[in-house]
Amino acid sequence: MRQIVRQPDGRLAVYSTVVDDLVMYDATPDEVADEAADFVRETASPPCHTRTGRRTHQARSRDRPPQRRIRPGR
Repeated sequence: MRQIVRQPDGRLAVYSTVVDDLVMYDATPDEVADEAADFVRETASPPCHTRTGRRTHQARSRDRPPQRRIRPGR
């Protein structure tokens, strides 16, 4: 987790509870926003579902027909 703190001189610092230390100091609000965007890009995981709700590793293939499920007794 990261926390943004204001330094006594008015500039900003970013404290990380993971490393238990400052990861950025003497920063402007724009620099903190850029750092936050970079952090999110680096730590974000890819989505596990496609827009249709199927898992990405089970995506449809054009080479095989869709499978039908047949209920017993029908």
